[in-house]
Amino acid sequence: MKHLTFSRRRLLRLTCAAALTGIFAPAVRYLPPARAAEAKKPLIVYFSMPETDNPLHMTRDEENNTVVVDGKVLGNTQYVAMLIRQKTGGGIRSHGV
Repeated sequence: MKHLTFSRRRLLRLTCAAALTGIFAPAVRYLPPARAAEAKKPLIVYFSMPETDNPLHMTRDEENNTVVVDGKVLGNTQYVAMLIRQKTGGGIRSHGV
């Protein structure tokens, strides 16, 4: 059996591609009719922990694993979750340490 490894950047790209192509289809069509009316917005849950919170003097690895928006350091996954929320209007929850 072949063991596959993915870098964080490749996993982020695959996640974005999956989200944009509709692999994460709304769960509404899988719910019974009574519950389908309740499920109006998707819930975006993500885990992201930036390696630093200081946008100044970041190492190359920190620059590759974070996004700085308006002076605030966000993790890559956090940033993508925020973009998905903007497009879908859903709720967002962070599952962090």
